[in-house]
Formats: sequence, structure tokens, C-alpha cells
Amino acid sequence: MEGQNQKQNNIIKFLVLIIALLTIACGVLIWQFIEQNKAIQTEVAEKQEVMEEKDAISQELENLMKDFESLQTNNKELQAEIEQQKEKIAQLMADVEKYKGNTAMMLKYKKETETLRKIMQGYVVTIDSLNQLNIKLNKENTQVKEELTTQKNRYEVLNKEKETLTQTVAKASLIALSNIKATGINVKSSGKETETNRAKRAEKIKICFDLQENNIRKPGDVTLYVRIVTPDGKILSEGADDSFMFTYDGGIKGVYSAKKTVDYKNQRMTACAYYSCKEGEVLPEGKYKADVYLDGSNIGTVNFELK
Repeated sequence: MEGQNQKQNNIIKFLVLIIALLTIACGVLIWQFIEQNKAIQTEVAEKQEVMEEKDAISQELENLMKDFESLQTNNKELQAEIEQQKEKIAQLMADVEKYKGNTAMMLKYKKETETLRKIMQGYVVTIDSLNQLNIKLNKENTQVKEELTTQKNRYEVLNKEKETLTQTVAKASLIALSNIKATGINVKSSGKETETNRAKRAEKIKICFDLQENNIRKPGDVTLYVRIVTPDGKILSEGADDSFMFTYDGGIKGVYSAKKTVDYKNQRMTACAYYSCKEGEVLPEGKYKADVYLDGSNIGTVNFELK
């Protein structure tokens, strides 16, 4: 009886031990479950945080790309640098989109994004400075152009005034003529010249005139040219090459009929110029006109007739 009780006690102790061990095992399993659940929740939270960081960085990179695309400059070197930074942003956007790592890696991408943002802000300042400089240079260029235009206008005004003054002086320096007379000349065998109004007898045409006093003109040699227009509108001339030509009426080049060079001393004096008929030349009958020129300007005209 005593041995049977002992056996029952041993069984009870064994069962109690088993129950205790099972209880401990259950506790361990419960603890492991709780810890595993915590780890899963932590991992899910970390992944959620990574996704949020990823989305935020992706959005920031998109905004940054738009900001870089809005940067425009005429400076080729600066524009090339901007294009390089845009390539970096595009590569970083691709890396962020593909990466499925942890928050630490997202932090690295975020720092790179912030660095690119600072670089972009630096470009904004630089481009603004360049634009301000261009505005200043354009303003200065406009001012220079305006000053040049003003100076050019002044120069043109001075030139016109100078030209007007020159013309006035030139006009004032012209010598007035009076007592202009033209007539045909017949030369006797003795060499004596006699006046004639007969066209067939005239061998020369003599034009005489008085040069008036002019104290404005510089004294010295003065050459006067005479153009004689025949009744049929031709110009009498002893030749047709350059040695028988002069310039008159503002640049017209034509032949002259006669010329006379005198030593003018600012005093009244009389001078005559002659046209000599060519061998065998017979002057036509009718009304003639003789114009006297000095310095290219007509200073006297006389009409005469050969019958």
C-alpha cells in the first residue's frame, strides 16, 4: 500500500513537471510570437517610411528638374553646366525609382537632392547677375548710341553750316562782271583786228568785260572760261579733248570756247577772251549767246548777233 502511494506521487510529480515545461514552452512561444509581430510591424513601418521618403524625394526631383529647365542663359559655358546638372537629376530620379532599400539610403538621396537644389539656387543668382549686367550694358550701349547719334547730328549740322559758309564765301569771292560785250573780229593781212557783225567775215569772236573790285577774294591768277552757243545750239570750241574742257554748274564737264587768265589784284580791270575759228570754218548767221564762268559759276552772259 505504501509502495503504491509512492508510485502515484512520482506520477503526479512527473505530470506537474510536464505541465511546467509545457507552460514554459508556451510562454516562450508566446514571447517569440510577440517579438516576431513587433519585428514585422517595425519592418512594415520602416518600409512605409522608405516609401514616403521615396515619394517625397521623387516629387522634389521633379520640381527641381522643372526649375532647372526654366533656367535660360546666353552664356554657353553656364548653359552647358546646367545641362550637366539636369543629367544628374535624371539619373538620380532613375536611381530613386529603382531603389527599395532603407531609410539611410533615402537620406543619402535626400542630401544629394538638397545639394542639387543649392546648386540651382546658385545658378539663379548667377543668371540674375548676368541679366542685370546685360541690362546695364544694353542701357550703356543705348546711351552710347544716343550720344553717337547726337554727335553725328551735330557733325552733320556743323558740316551743313560749314558747307553753307563755304558756299557763301565762294559766292562772295566771285568777281562781278560789267560791260560785257561780244563781237566778231576780222583780221587784216597786216594783223590788224577790226570788229565786224558779218558772219562770213568773222575769223574770231572777242568777248570783253570789266572785272569789278572784290576784296574778299584772294588776289592772284584768275581763269575765266567762256562758252559760246551758236544759233543752232552748238558750243563753239577749238578742240574736243580734255585740254578744252572744264567743270561748271556743280560738276558738269563740258568744252569751253575761250579762256582768259588774268592777275587779279582785287581792283577793277578789263579783260578779253578770244575764240578763233578753225581753218575753213564759217560761222553761221543768227543770234549767239556767250556765258562767262569763274570757279564753275556763271558770272555773266551776253547775247550778240552775226548777220
